[in-house]
Amino acid sequence: MVTRKPVLNVEERIEISKGIKIWGMTSRVPLKDTEGNILGTLVVTRDITKEKVYEEEIEALKTKE
Repeated sequence: MVTRKPVLNVEERIEISKGIKIWGMTSRVPLKDTEGNILGTLVVTRDITKEKVYEEEIEALKTKE
C-alpha cells in the first residue's frame, strides 16, 4: 500500500518466521522533511494474537448456543 497519509490500526496476519504467524495491529506513518518529501516510514506493530484467539473462542461459544 503506497500512500502519503498515515494508515492507523490495521489488523493483519503476519508471518514472523517460517511457519510462525501472529495477528498484529499495525500503523504506518510517513516521515517527511520540511519540504514534504517522504524520507521513510515509521511502522509500529502490536501483537494482538491473544485478543484474536479470545474473539474466536467467544464466537465459537456463541454458535453453540
